[in-house]
Amino acid sequence: EDPRCHSEKFDIPKHSLDLYAKLVDAGIHLLTIHGRTRHQKSRYTGSTDWETIRKAVELFGATIPIFANGSIGTYEDVDECLQITKADGIMSSESVLE
Repeated sequence: EDPRCHSEKFDIPKHSLDLYAKLVDAGIHLLTIHGRTRHQKSRYTGSTDWETIRKAVELFGATIPIFANGSIGTYEDVDECLQITKADGIMSSESVLE
């Protein structure tokens, strides 16, 4: 079995990082982090917290692959996100394909 997990981060980055540690300890093989809070919807979307994703990569990236998600709309965003987060890959909306 190949357990995977996609997680919207909690409001406080420390809680998110604690959750990711528990998931890694539970044996997940891949983590995709959407760097927004659950309250960032619709007109309240705001920016993605790529720094917390980077911290997760620093803490757990040697154990599992980590993908970043959020604020990816162009190829330039892909490059910037990967540079900032050091993630293994990204997930994106269809806008990158258009």
